[in-house]
Amino acid sequence: MFAAPAILLELSAVYGSETNTSTVFALAPVVTILAWGVTSDMPVTMRLLVPALSGVAGVLLLLSFEAPISVHGGVALAEAAVAMLFVSVASVQLHRLLQGVDVAITLGVACAVNALVLLGWGSSRRELVWHGWSMGLLAAVFIGAIGIGFTIWLLREMDVVRFSTRFFVIPLVTILEGLALVRPELTWRLFAGVGLLLVASVWLLRAETQVDDEVLSLR
Repeated sequence: MFAAPAILLELSAVYGSETNTSTVFALAPVVTILAWGVTSDMPVTMRLLVPALSGVAGVLLLLSFEAPISVHGGVALAEAAVAMLFVSVASVQLHRLLQGVDVAITLGVACAVNALVLLGWGSSRRELVWHGWSMGLLAAVFIGAIGIGFTIWLLREMDVVRFSTRFFVIPLVTILEGLALVRPELTWRLFAGVGLLLVASVWLLRAETQVDDEVLSLR
């Protein structure tokens, strides 16, 4: 959920672009809905593919996706795609594992496991530098721990499909901030992209992904 995508995104950043990575991660809600529907045997969630695909269309209108022109660029794009798959599928499984488990225990296990993975990765690449503790390092560790803890708590308390909406909400808020600060030229692509992202975000956040037993009953 954390370490593997972080490693893959670090690798993809060498030859890839942030725009392409953001575009790839716009597919995360689609993959999450598919994984949730397949593993839970609840085809009702397939209806949510409409707003999820609308959000992807909105991101494509707002961001300029650049097709890779080299092998390295293609590999970087593939690494970002695998990272997105890791995040999406792992969120579905982790959401189920978190039910009925104490948050503190879950946070401790998650931090320990991901720390070991990143420690092994850094050691294998000889990127670990031990120069003692500093205020910057302590702040980075503290902020990272808060981010992981908040993510785990949200994933435990929220529906996993609603949780995936962050991949639409974050670019939407970023675009709106840019509109307020930079005030670029308004075009039909900008209006359409923002509109599709807004509709997709609200639709997924308000959608019902659970099916009542009474509805499923033959009665």
